[in-house]
Amino acid sequence: MDFTVRRDAILEALGGVKSATDTKITIPILGNVLLEAEGEAVRLTATDLEMTLESTCAAKVRTPGSGTAPARKLFELLSLFPDEEARVRLLENQWHEITSGSKRYKLVGMAVDNFPKKAAQPPTIVRIPYGKLEELIERTGYAISKEESRYTLNGALLELTPGQAKMVATDGHRLAIAETAIEGTATARLLIPSRALNALRGFKFSAGAEIEIGANENSLLFSCGERRLTARLLTGQFPNYEAVIPKASNRMLTVESAVLSAALHRVAQMADSRSRAIKLTLGGEAPEISSASPEYGEAKETIEAGYVGEPLAIGFNADCLLEFLAVAEGKIELRLGDESTAGLFQPIDQPGFRYVVMPMRV
Repeated sequence: MDFTVRRDAILEALGGVKSATDTKITIPILGNVLLEAEGEAVRLTATDLEMTLESTCAAKVRTPGSGTAPARKLFELLSLFPDEEARVRLLENQWHEITSGSKRYKLVGMAVDNFPKKAAQPPTIVRIPYGKLEELIERTGYAISKEESRYTLNGALLELTPGQAKMVATDGHRLAIAETAIEGTATARLLIPSRALNALRGFKFSAGAEIEIGANENSLLFSCGERRLTARLLTGQFPNYEAVIPKASNRMLTVESAVLSAALHRVAQMADSRSRAIKLTLGGEAPEISSASPEYGEAKETIEAGYVGEPLAIGFNADCLLEFLAVAEGKIELRLGDESTAGLFQPIDQPGFRYVVMPMRV
């Protein structure tokens, strides 16, 4: 294998795949990137067996071939090179020689035969504009559970129906739902791991670029242009999220997301460091947000908002609200039942976007 490539081109491709390498290096070959030079391009592949990322960059290939090199070390090394052409040659005993101008380095690689074989590509079931897919992930990803023991909640559910894509995520205390219109007649329910969703956001394509989504019984495929991501489907039963969404409410608060977010950021400074609880008091002269803790002190603010309904005092986790408000825009309707019933947040100008949060004692 012998090829020449622009430093920035291979660096971009490497940056797009290295997140799939095994950071714990439990199996040495999984810390390597597979380099395959052929025609006028080099394909880079990295995997941790749960997720595989592939990217291609243009190159001048002198001798076709393949080799594996330490992904992170190769990225760090090339990051320090100036933006000029670099030549990569596979030598004896899996060594890789990298030269650029007067610079000459050698990296120890491993045999290509040790690199995991690529799985068969699942068939395409739908195409979604990248901007719409990115929006679905942004509006729901923060609600994914971070507890590894809750396996089926360590990702988001993508529901495909004719003309619509819906993404749902929950950690058991809150639930985020986002919907968007799409073309096509596909029908599917796909549990996508959170790491795959994070990798998709890292693709950074133009909003109109189409992402091909494929699936079979065990794996998922996301493909666009020079990038491809393959991941294992999460297995298990996703909760019946429709049963969690409040069906009726007799109280409603209407407020600008920026107003509520700014007040929450300030009031949360005095919230208990463990519970992060704030109290929302409604029905007085003006809606009020407050918090108190022995370690910090007390905070209380009134906000400019409209309220309809009987008086109510209800507690929420400040961080749960702030993560939602970071992606919500314009006016928000908060529908409430009582102090022990989940609150339903709906941005008026973002149809199909809903957020359900369980209250807490304050």
